[in-house]
Amino acid sequence: GGNWGQDGKLAYGLQKLTPTGVSAFDIVAMRAVAGGFELEYTQPLAANQDLTKYQVSQWRYTPTVAYGGPKVDQQTLGVSSAKISTDRKKVTLQIPGLQAGRVVHIRSPRPFTSQSGTQLWSTEAWYTLNSMVGGPPASVTYEAERAARSGGAGVNTDHTGYEGTGFVDGYQNI
Repeated sequence: GGNWGQDGKLAYGLQKLTPTGVSAFDIVAMRAVAGGFELEYTQPLAANQDLTKYQVSQWRYTPTVAYGGPKVDQQTLGVSSAKISTDRKKVTLQIPGLQAGRVVHIRSPRPFTSQSGTQLWSTEAWYTLNSMVGGPPASVTYEAERAARSGGAGVNTDHTGYEGTGFVDGYQNI
């Protein structure tokens, strides 16, 4: 069953889907934009949506030798503005406090319907925000507390910006 199982669903990964001819009202894409995100939907949104009620959170993971790692620096963020496109299929959210190097989770408000009255199929979207749009790239630090060098690698100190006693240098790519 793994960790993907849900009550009432099959316990294996491959399942046959049969088209019904009915289009679902769902999130098509989540795109990073300056200061926030753009969510694109499969159908135009109803006019009476309260777009200020999106729920946003962000976090990062601490790397470990095992798969995954613990969530750290979890934060709940607010939406300062939400603008809908002229075709009513896209919502652009401005979200103060976003940080590069974080996983961002957005949940659409409920009730949330299309112009035709169809309920939103899935209310959640995730995005790994590696760098801010229009901003500097994310700063990433890799640390090796217990490591062994090979391939002729040594330790050097002739560049600035490293932490600790030095950085790995002079290795041969094999």
